Amino acid sequence: MINKRIFGAPIPINVQKKLEARQLAAVGDKKPLDEINSNYKDERPDAYKYNELIPSNFNMEADLSSRTPFARMWTGVSLVNEREFEIKKSEDGVDDSTSTTIETSNKSADDLDKINKVLSQVKYKELERTIYVIGTNNLSTLDNSLNPNNSQQSNIHQAIFPPEHGVEEDRNKFLKPQAGITGVSSETEGIMGSIKKTEVKFIVHNFHDFDKIYSRFFLRPGAQIFVDFGWDALKDLDGNPIKLYDPRDILNLKSRDNQLSNDEKVEHKLFGQKDRDDDIDEDGFVTKCNGDAETVVGIVTDYSSKVTTNGSVECSVTITSKNSALLLYPKQIGESTQNSAAQFDFDLDNLIFYEQAYNLGSSTDRGSLKDAVDKVANASNSVEDELSFDNFLNSVKIRSFGGKTFIPTAMAQISGLFIPGSTDYEDAYMSWGFLEDRILNRYFGHGDNAKSIIDNTNGNFSVKIDSSDAFTSFEVGFLDKQREMEDATSFLVPTNWDLSYNNMRDGKPPKSGATDSQRQSEMLNKPKINDDGVSTAKFNDANLFNKRVQNDKKRIQEFIKDRYKAGDKKGDKFKEKSKVIEEDGLITKYDKLSKRVPLREIFINIDNIRTALKNEANTTFRDVVQEILDSINDESYGLWDWKLVGEENILKVNDMNYSETSTGTIDERKNEFDKIFKFEIMSKNSIVTNYETSFEMPDGDIGSMYAIQAMTGTPSKMNPISSVIESHSALLSIASKANLEKVGIRYLPDLGAYNALNADSGEFNKNKKLKYYKDIQSQLDNNVEFSSTYGTGVGTVSPSIQWTPNSQEKNKGTKSNTNNEVDHNVQAREELMQKALIEEGAQIVDNIDDYFHYKITGDFITEDHFKSMPLPMKLEISIYGISSLKPGDIFRVDYLPEIYMESVYFQVLGVSHDISSAGWYTTLETQFRVSPHRYEDSNMKTAPGTGTDEEAENLRKELEEANLNINPEDINNVVKRAVIKNNAQNSGEKGKPYFLGSNLKAGELLSIDIDDKKAYMWDTDASAPSTNYRSSINDTNIKNKYWQRMNEGSLKPYENDWSSGYWDYVKGTNVNGVPIVKKASIFKYPNQQLIEGNKPEEFKGDSGKDIILIDNFSNLKGYMYKILKLKTTDYEYFDRLFTFEVFSDNPIYVANPLYYWDDQVNRYNGYGSGPNTYFHNEKDTYQGGVYWPGEKCYLIVNSGDPARWWAVIPANPNSTTTLDMMDCSVKDPNWGEEEWEDESGRLQPAKY
Repeated sequence: MINKRIFGAPIPINVQKKLEARQLAAVGDKKPLDEINSNYKDERPDAYKYNELIPSNFNMEADLSSRTPFARMWTGVSLVNEREFEIKKSEDGVDDSTSTTIETSNKSADDLDKINKVLSQVKYKELERTIYVIGTNNLSTLDNSLNPNNSQQSNIHQAIFPPEHGVEEDRNKFLKPQAGITGVSSETEGIMGSIKKTEVKFIVHNFHDFDKIYSRFFLRPGAQIFVDFGWDALKDLDGNPIKLYDPRDILNLKSRDNQLSNDEKVEHKLFGQKDRDDDIDEDGFVTKCNGDAETVVGIVTDYSSKVTTNGSVECSVTITSKNSALLLYPKQIGESTQNSAAQFDFDLDNLIFYEQAYNLGSSTDRGSLKDAVDKVANASNSVEDELSFDNFLNSVKIRSFGGKTFIPTAMAQISGLFIPGSTDYEDAYMSWGFLEDRILNRYFGHGDNAKSIIDNTNGNFSVKIDSSDAFTSFEVGFLDKQREMEDATSFLVPTNWDLSYNNMRDGKPPKSGATDSQRQSEMLNKPKINDDGVSTAKFNDANLFNKRVQNDKKRIQEFIKDRYKAGDKKGDKFKEKSKVIEEDGLITKYDKLSKRVPLREIFINIDNIRTALKNEANTTFRDVVQEILDSINDESYGLWDWKLVGEENILKVNDMNYSETSTGTIDERKNEFDKIFKFEIMSKNSIVTNYETSFEMPDGDIGSMYAIQAMTGTPSKMNPISSVIESHSALLSIASKANLEKVGIRYLPDLGAYNALNADSGEFNKNKKLKYYKDIQSQLDNNVEFSSTYGTGVGTVSPSIQWTPNSQEKNKGTKSNTNNEVDHNVQAREELMQKALIEEGAQIVDNIDDYFHYKITGDFITEDHFKSMPLPMKLEISIYGISSLKPGDIFRVDYLPEIYMESVYFQVLGVSHDISSAGWYTTLETQFRVSPHRYEDSNMKTAPGTGTDEEAENLRKELEEANLNINPEDINNVVKRAVIKNNAQNSGEKGKPYFLGSNLKAGELLSIDIDDKKAYMWDTDASAPSTNYRSSINDTNIKNKYWQRMNEGSLKPYENDWSSGYWDYVKGTNVNGVPIVKKASIFKYPNQQLIEGNKPEEFKGDSGKDIILIDNFSNLKGYMYKILKLKTTDYEYFDRLFTFEVFSDNPIYVANPLYYWDDQVNRYNGYGSGPNTYFHNEKDTYQGGVYWPGEKCYLIVNSGDPARWWAVIPANPNSTTTLDMMDCSVKDPNWGEEEWEDESGRLQPAKY
């Protein structure tokens, strides 16, 4: 409907064309039949004429000044007999009948018991209906009865519903004039105009009319009032006059479906759009008027009356939009807080899952669910019975709505419910659409019943929350994160929404971002090229569109039938087929190409919902929703900004960062910017009566503004610490640009950028600490005055006392398992690696969340997707009255300082109307927003790069000639920081790389700390873990057992044929605290070349290298560089999987550890035991390997024992050991699972 459209969209095209026609006609030389050469095209091929867009009184002579506004207020009331009753039919009946297909919604949507359900349909018998109207300029002395069967009013009707000037015992005997409206003002309030308040001032001249009519039916708290206002000349787009609708017709509307009541479809009759709404076949009154009239519906929240000296009564009534009844509704739903909490828990943990399982299940499923309930009903109410039912329901939940990862499955999308996890299934999610319909509207909405509240087709002004037309930004990085994460987050993004809870393709209008008609129009006007090379423009044809979406529905239904049955076996473990839909249909493809996802499709953590509902500090509906939204925004890395906004009778959630103009290439974004309607302010075409810009800075932001201002005129860059700093920085970046490209402004004297750069400090590590100490030394070494005066008061001791060998050993703490403990100086190596990565321009993160933060926000920029940055500036503009504008709409103006003209547009924050004898004026309060096609920020690292090679070379030259005593590497780093280029964006490549630090520990990058102290060392002087290979080694087969190790020289495997296999023993020489095998002969495989043949001499050998031996995982971390975490969902036995490069000047040898169990017979587990992996693969896998500096490797952590079972293998195409071969159990197959389980419970690996 015209009063409900996508947030952040341009002004409706028909209203744009009307405003354009008014601007062109303002000159005064236009004729009614002149054609308009419009800048704003719609689907009509012929040009419009002025008389089609401008309803004129005098052939467009002095058009705007010749118009007269009108205002009318009315209410409808009915008379009921409280002694007689009638039953109001409802689709939401009390029977237990249900449907059998997955498309059909549940029949009973209410949380009422059966008695209350019946009572909700019982009404007092209606006798009469009457309307009262103020402002028609027609004396209301006619029969007001709306009952066609009563031609003569009964006495009781006459007494209760007297007509104006027809009150008994008065009948206007003093000939007073009729009541009339003296003024109307309407404005939006709250965040993005979430509530609309309208004040109507009117005067009643006859006190008896005031007493019996107006004070009784208008000045009454909670009374439902309609207010119409607009211009006196109303015409549709064909030039046909439009009559002001008769309220009698509105209230006599019948439902086209089942004639459920006599007052349905009122909203459709007023605001419906036949070409945009799938269930509406005629434009509503306001829609036909194209901005020349407005209708407001609300409830009375304030009123006043004043008797004047002449006996008239001056009245004022304030009507508030009906959504305020929901926004401020108290949270408690039961008789007590405790009952409310219990109800919330039951609903969120059990009932919703039972309901959807029953709703979507087969007849067999429903029979099982019924039987389970019957068992509990007929049982002894014991704890065991309830536990049995809970266990039954948990199994239903997991089988129906469970998934292995945090990617919602097919049934999750259909049901709106999802339980992720591979074992514990502790977390649960519901889609935002399901949350609105099943929880928020059911508990807090207002309407006949729960089903009618959430039904968008009834047009009955139900008070509800409904975000059906909202989108939020889609970033594929969220899906990457969900595949890898192990802890629940506030929200999940689905992979697909072609068929979902919000869009079941069952004949009902979708509630998933846009209607089918809107999508068809979009696909024509904003075509995208699918991966099959077909433009979406062809799907503007309704038949082709419907055929395609029905084919997508059928494909998904077949997917569900196939995947929700037994899968295949893999090795010794059941391999379940993936239940995640990976193939996108038409709707999903188009949305992803548009970088958006319907907001109602996002899954929300049920624990967050529960917490918000049960939080005693949340006393209203608004408080509850706001807490949920805060949790979502906090975890979206600033890409989303979900806010609760309002429209008439509904509330909705919008993403304030989403804009239709924010995606695509720079040319596509510029094209969308050029299409935005532009008000002509100071030209002869102006229809603007007032224009005012303002800038306000809260006291708390002054420091931020000063810091950013100090950076202007310098090449310094910083990360956006807060949205306030980012907004101020974007504003100053625009304001500092002169007319010439690459020329800016700097204030004198220089403010200094120290504070901003200090706020951009990097990781606080050992190197940074040492730098601070040395800075103090260099600054104070020349100050001898204080040192000579106060030196005796400072007490120090010789460092040699603190650095004795004994004290160092004491500080080292627990030593590892070998007697020849060595110091690989891991901390120092980690700091060197971090320094090297920074010099390469990479970012280092210490945990997965930070990694995905940088990845997702980086992709947001590099994939041509930008936020429409709000600026801390406001514009207020007043124009001749027009309706249908609402908060969120966007437009441009042509009268701005040049620096803003082509860089910003305006988004409406609030709308107000003032109607009086002086005319009708509309005022828009708006906020500046930077157009995504011009977004640049010379101060932020995260903004699109604008640097050039010329700038980089100029800065490098200045630094080299300045004699700053810095080396060439430091100069390169300064240049990289100051001159950020946009090559990555232009070429479509990813931007700045991000790597994990070597902080491989529990809670960050590992599920549990690795503890390999008892890794098997075959002798006390061994320098690396011993390994067990399956068969005797020769020059040929060694390449299948050890990577790049030769069967000769000082690193040749030690071979001792024991009954349990062949054993390797590695001993090195301690050199400066590091064990080394000197002058070893090793292989170095040609990079990316396939090696043919089996003989070692066919490989390139490299002799004489000193090999560093890695004796445990802790020391290995000192050699792991450029670490990346890979997904493990494709592997059964991987707990973690990483890639890394070797950071070393020498090759390193890494042996995969094994663990020895001593219980009469020898048993071994771990990747270092070759017979274990051979049992599963019938192929040898690497027990260890030599890795060259810079060589890329995999680090594998096995889920069977993630504290001990780790391995390193090469990430090289020549490797004979693959990840699939390592994806197996590494327990000794000579013991069965029961034996291992028994032994693991009482034994630990034996330390040699």
